[in-house]
Amino acid sequence: MSGELYLRHMLKSLSCKLTAKSFLWPLFIVSFLLLLLILYYCTQIEISHNLDGLQSGPNSDHPCATHSAAFQDHFVVPNHVHFVHFNTPNFSFVSFVCIASALINHRPERVIIHTNVNTTELDQDRFVRVLRRNFPLTVEFRTTRRPTHVFGFVGTQALFFEPQSYFGRVWLESYRDYRPSLWYYNSGELLTTTVLRQCPDLVHREPVLLGVQGLAHELYEMMWDQWRKYYTVHLLFRHREYLTPGDQNQSGIMEFDEVNVWNYNHTFGAMARQVLSNIQDFP
Repeated sequence: MSGELYLRHMLKSLSCKLTAKSFLWPLFIVSFLLLLLILYYCTQIEISHNLDGLQSGPNSDHPCATHSAAFQDHFVVPNHVHFVHFNTPNFSFVSFVCIASALINHRPERVIIHTNVNTTELDQDRFVRVLRRNFPLTVEFRTTRRPTHVFGFVGTQALFFEPQSYFGRVWLESYRDYRPSLWYYNSGELLTTTVLRQCPDLVHREPVLLGVQGLAHELYEMMWDQWRKYYTVHLLFRHREYLTPGDQNQSGIMEFDEVNVWNYNHTFGAMARQVLSNIQDFP
């Protein structure tokens, strides 16, 4: 075969291969997208089936059943506060302030701290001893195993439910479609799109006074008196280093304690001092 004929043969062969690949790639992409779409709808059908199954519960006569405190002559949410503390017998100062603040300001009937640390080890922690001395009849430690999966334990945001509430059970069931890589998918997005758009009266929404809107600047870079009007405040303490980097340089405080917080002239200092001023026999 001459060089010219050989070249023509190779170009024709290559053209056929390129044509085949050019046809297969779009087909592959379309097939892949179709598969994803099918999987998505199957997941949504399964979620809807699971959620629909909850509608026959004791407190849900119909999908948009409302069991609001406005229709009750008593508080429907128990005055109990739950905290979770795993793996270490030592409480940080910030954790102590959060628990003590709930005890002092909310005045619950009981504060329950779920932990996998045994009582003997816990009692060696000075913050635990302060809690026990100041609130002996209110603070309760419950030993539990640290969960490894979503349906062994769930915790997010500030949520208030009456026992066996319809929305509480729907919220828990929605975690069967757990997506840990999406920050607010399970804690906010999923139920908003699947339940609350159809049944907005199932919950009372508080867009401001639970303090979850990102208040790092107000907490660590200024003195902000409005915190006293809030029910709760997300301290964002573990994000303080990069959200308000100038604060650590200015104050020189990397970790707060019961001594240096008295000289901290930003909002968190005022919040912590309000708690400490109500504590007796601090070591």
